[in-house]
Amino acid sequence: MMKATPTTPELNMYDLSYLKDYKLIGICSSKHPNEINEKVTWAMDANSNCVLLLKRGFDLRILQKALNEMYPENKN
Repeated sequence: MMKATPTTPELNMYDLSYLKDYKLIGICSSKHPNEINEKVTWAMDANSNCVLLLKRGFDLRILQKALNEMYPENKN
């Protein structure tokens, strides 16, 4: 008899979220980023402040560092 493997977060997933009114709102997740294209357009049309498409498991500290370097005047 085979033992079931414990479930772990799917690392081949992409998560789409947008920032509006200082709140991050999840839209959808997919294994295929091309399935998310229509939702990206919707989020941009919804006057979101920011749209994020991230591969699940991505270290957000890398994104934070890159944004701080790109927009240094926004550092606190």
